[in-house]
Amino acid sequence: WRLRSAEVVEQKRQLEVEREQVEVQRVSLQQQEHESTAKCKRLEQQAEQAQAVVTRLEQEMARLKSEQQAASAALTAAEARAVRSEEAAAGETSWRLRSAEGGGQ
Repeated sequence: WRLRSAEVVEQKRQLEVEREQVEVQRVSLQQQEHESTAKCKRLEQQAEQAQAVVTRLEQEMARLKSEQQAASAALTAAEARAVRSEEAAAGETSWRLRSAEGGGQ
C-alpha cells in the first residue's frame, strides 16, 4: 500500500510538473499571438499608408499628364501661328519686292 501510495504521489508530482510546463507554453503562445496580432496591425497600417501614397502619386501623375497635354497643345498652336506669321511675312516681302520692281520700270 505504501508503494502504491508513493507511486500515486510521484504521478501527481509529475502531472503537476507537466501542468506547469503546459501553462508556461500557453503563456508563451499567448504572448506570441499578441505580438503577431500587433505586427499584423502595424503591417496593415503600413499597407494603408502605402496605398494612400500610391493614390496620391497616381493623382499627381494624372495632373502632370494633363498639364503636359495642355502645354503640348499650346506649343502646337504657337508653332502653327509662327508658321502662318512667317508665311504672311514672306508673302508681304514678296509683294513688296514685286511692287518695287514693277514701280521702278
